[in-house]
Amino acid sequence: MAKLNIRKHKSFIQQVFKNDLKFLKESEFEPRKRVQHIAWPSECMVQLGTMPVGECRRAMFYKILGVAQTEPMSLRGRNICDAGIMYEEQRIAKFKKLGVFDSEQVRIGYELPNTKNKVVISGRMDCVIKYDGVKQGIEIKSVSAWKAPATMGDQRTTPLPAENNLMQAMLYKYYLSEVEEGKALEIDDVYLMYVNRSDNSTFYYKIVLDAQGYAILTAIDEAGKELYTLETQSVLSFDELLARPGTNATSEEARLASIRISIYDIFSKFDLAYDYAVNEMLPPCDYTMIYNPNEIEREFKLGRMSKVKHNKAKKGEPYGDKKCEYCSFKTKCMGDSGITLS
Repeated sequence: MAKLNIRKHKSFIQQVFKNDLKFLKESEFEPRKRVQHIAWPSECMVQLGTMPVGECRRAMFYKILGVAQTEPMSLRGRNICDAGIMYEEQRIAKFKKLGVFDSEQVRIGYELPNTKNKVVISGRMDCVIKYDGVKQGIEIKSVSAWKAPATMGDQRTTPLPAENNLMQAMLYKYYLSEVEEGKALEIDDVYLMYVNRSDNSTFYYKIVLDAQGYAILTAIDEAGKELYTLETQSVLSFDELLARPGTNATSEEARLASIRISIYDIFSKFDLAYDYAVNEMLPPCDYTMIYNPNEIEREFKLGRMSKVKHNKAKKGEPYGDKKCEYCSFKTKCMGDSGITLS
């Protein structure tokens, strides 16, 4: 192959890139200890039997104590966040043009009931529309073409909301239906809206809570057709799938088990995270960087690891939770756990 002559190209392209890096640095906030027992909806976590879902309590512990991130946001991550903001603004502009827009960035703030640490949820719901005299809250999420089939469905995949998005919408629904300040806003429904960043298509989930705090989902396509209604409390749990003799779970059963979430279990785990933070006692990790043999078999049994990956893992190829791979505190956590990688 002929040798390529590569040199810096001085142009507006280079200047734009430098400006992006400058903005990334400016957007980093100085970590500080939380003086109040606050949790953000984006930090939702829950323990589903033996399986964690959502934020890791150790990562939450670091955030509460104001520990500096060892893996801060990359430029790619910043661009993904910016894309989400653009799609949110574009959808809100459509609601305004249709004449159904009511308000945006609606404050959601309340003390979680029965939490000994008096944890307070603090967040904002993207927008409220008013249609046929009914006010409806909407939380807008954009997804890549690669992730869209899971949340929006395709010919092979049943659409289901991402766990962290669902928990966020559940916290909003609880506030609007159970907390006096929230009920005063008279917002009847909460919708989780997905936008595919590749083709601008949309998908919706209407979120209702049953008497035990589990979500009841109604999946709706962009034409307004209701595809299904699911009572999440009725699906098999992770523990039931693990205990089922003679057969492995399907990947869809595992996905369903991961959204069998009660709002009260979210409250409980936030409270547990603050137990550790108040006592400044390092909590165990909820996730695993490299699975041990028992965890490999668990993931395979739950349908969360393919036969090919299972065989490779048994031969020593390392696999672990994606939460660890993309964690902002990965190096800090490894050091605190006494882990080193050669």
